[in-house]
Formats: sequence, C-alpha cells, structure tokens
Amino acid sequence: MSHMKRSIEATPSASPTPSTIALRCVGSELVELPITPCLSAAPWIAILRPAPETSDRWARLIWEPTAGRGWIIPSTFTFGSLVEFGADIPQRRNRPSAHRWYGIAVAHEPHWLVVHGSFDGPDGAAREAHDWLTDQRRDATVRNNPQRRTAS
Repeated sequence: MSHMKRSIEATPSASPTPSTIALRCVGSELVELPITPCLSAAPWIAILRPAPETSDRWARLIWEPTAGRGWIIPSTFTFGSLVEFGADIPQRRNRPSAHRWYGIAVAHEPHWLVVHGSFDGPDGAAREAHDWLTDQRRDATVRNNPQRRTAS
C-alpha cells in the first residue's frame, strides 16, 4: 500500500479526498505520523471524543510519547476511534502555529496502524466514522447471523 506523507508547512490539513494509509508500529508504539513536521515542531497525537461542555466540543486524550521517537497507543484506542495528529510550530511573537490531521482508525496490527483521513476537522471525521461503523456493524451482523449460516 502506498502512503504519502505531506509536509505540514506547505500543505493544508485536509486533502480533497480522504485516503487510507498505514503507519508503522512496533507493538503498541506508533513510530510514524501521516504528516512530516519541521524540526522545530512539537508533534503530538490524541484520541478525540465529543465533549459538548468544551469550547470546541471535543475532548482530547493525548498519547504518551516514548523515550524514543514514538507514542504509546492507548488501551482505549480501537477501530472507529477519531484520531488527531498535530504539530505545534513556534512562531515569532510567541504565537505558535498549529497544524492538524484528522482521521479514523480502521485497523491496528502488530506492525501497522491503519487510518482513513484527512478530514477538515473532527466534525467531518465523526460523520464519516459514524457511517463507517454502521457499515461494519451491518456486515458483522450479516456474517454472523445463525439463520444465514443454516440456510447455506
């Protein structure tokens, strides 16, 4: 599977058409991002969940960085999770610039975290995740329907 990385300094946070990409993992440690931050950036990853009480309506569970170059994938992370990849870039006049990449986790294997994105923001990712999870549930129900198995 081909997966292109985009420079966050020259590219907006969302591509015109979301695509599915595989990011490298070592067990429960993610060692690759869908963005390429500049050297002065502080990259981070978060799971998003709806939080109507916050100003942007989303709460973030920030992933713990490792001693190396990766992040620990939280135990609460599962397929269908909304994930935000970010990089805060220091700017002159103490006003950091923030770049974001929003996606949906579609699989986690020992060597890969597969995500679908990028979306314009968490709202677009949440709508797509809802539709994707609905399809996954329907497919699982059809595959595991006892009546269907006995009729074959």
